[in-house]
Amino acid sequence: MTRTDPERTDRRPSGPEAPRPSGLWRSLAAAADAPAVGVGDVWRGLERRLILSARRSGGEPPAASLWAELRARVDPALYRPCAIPNVPHERVTEDGQTYTVIRSPRGAYLRLTPPLHEIWRAMDGTRTVAQLATEAFMRHGQLLPVGELVATLRAEGFLTDSPGRVYSSLKASLARGTAEGRGRRALRFLTGRVWRIGGLDAFYGALYRGGGRLLFTPWFALLAGVLIIAGVAAFGRALLGGADAYQVISMGGSVALGLAALWAALFVSFVLHESAHALAVKHYGRTIHGGGLMLYYGLPAAFVDTSDVWRSPRRARIVVSAAGPLADLLVGSVAALVSVLLPETALGALAFKVAFTSYASTLFNLNPLLELDGYFILVDLLRLPDLRRRSFAFIRGPLWRRLAADDPRPTADGAAPRAGWLVGGGLRSIVSRLTREERIFTLYGLGAAAYTAVALAAAGWFWYDQVLGPTLLLLQGGPWQRLLGGLLLLTLILPVLLGVLRAGWGLGGKWPPGGLGGG
Repeated sequence: MTRTDPERTDRRPSGPEAPRPSGLWRSLAAAADAPAVGVGDVWRGLERRLILSARRSGGEPPAASLWAELRARVDPALYRPCAIPNVPHERVTEDGQTYTVIRSPRGAYLRLTPPLHEIWRAMDGTRTVAQLATEAFMRHGQLLPVGELVATLRAEGFLTDSPGRVYSSLKASLARGTAEGRGRRALRFLTGRVWRIGGLDAFYGALYRGGGRLLFTPWFALLAGVLIIAGVAAFGRALLGGADAYQVISMGGSVALGLAALWAALFVSFVLHESAHALAVKHYGRTIHGGGLMLYYGLPAAFVDTSDVWRSPRRARIVVSAAGPLADLLVGSVAALVSVLLPETALGALAFKVAFTSYASTLFNLNPLLELDGYFILVDLLRLPDLRRRSFAFIRGPLWRRLAADDPRPTADGAAPRAGWLVGGGLRSIVSRLTREERIFTLYGLGAAAYTAVALAAAGWFWYDQVLGPTLLLLQGGPWQRLLGGLLLLTLILPVLLGVLRAGWGLGGKWPPGGLGGG
């Protein structure tokens, strides 16, 4: 069957029906009111629609027609950004510098310097990116990252038009029915299944007013310090004592009971950790925008959205980031004291598991080489945003090129420039060639590589000392015991291995290879 274009006098030749487009092309054809006959008709339909629109408005068709419109759409310099109205904002002063923090409807925060804030306020849809950049240069006398600002604003939902993720959508559609697509969906379920809980801001606000504010007093800090010192000593004694009650996997000779107790201890640790973050947010008068429960590589986890604290000064952000690990440290210390005082009881065995999970959580979260609480504390202390990505990018290439290049500075005796460190020189030569930021990038990147090796060794020790025996017992038992052994591998070994690999993967490229279907 052929169709007649009402705006054309010619007809398609009769004969076999042309193949009809599907998926994206059919949608584009329908949106352009073009006949769904072939891919070429999509572009003709779009062009016709532009011409008809120009005629109805009383103007003349654009000279370049469709291609001029497409060029304006895809050329970043010709893009006319328009800011969404009524964006919440707040001024923050740090070290004598004033910033404006803005929040998008989807909950993203951006911190803008005064010049960038002026550019943001000028985005009314009438100026192109090139015009905004020119005006900013004339006003401030410097080239500002206007294009990068516009791209970030658009991606985070601060502009009236949102980016269309065509390629990621096509990739997801093509992979939906494949084994790879099903595997990715299963992995996403295990690594990020979320159950949101409403009313958390009101709950933690009431909890803070009802006594939570006492946790931020000097007297409580002193008491917590004493308990932490005593608890760490008690945990070391319990860990080295080798008593049967001090086992991570088993409990009372039962692996199943031990796993259930460990799962409960993990859940308690996560909830208290996130509650500490939430109370710190309320301490600084900020809002908790959400939170809930989730599965993280098959393990229970809790989370709260503390992003509103980005509207607060740097000190507040550091305290909020540190609150979670410090709560883990305190809870672990109290539990360690209980386990030592009641060594041969079920309560003592459970307390040891709580202490173990809390201390492990403290070590992981305070480690600045992982993108967790310790990392964000370090970023705020150093005032170096995006430290992890920038460090890995630097040590993958620029560092080695810098070390291999000749030092252009003359020596004290006027001799020729010194050869690159890879040819000659030493540690002092390395340090002298790098700026402060580059030294930090180098230390951080190489530290992440060293941490990966240490974490692998620690994971191997934990496997041999605490996991191997109970797992072998389960795998040699009946069907239900073998199933439990498999679950043990899934919930304990897989998260450790994936976490370690993810920690070191940034040294080599994107994690995971090819992504998980994200755009």
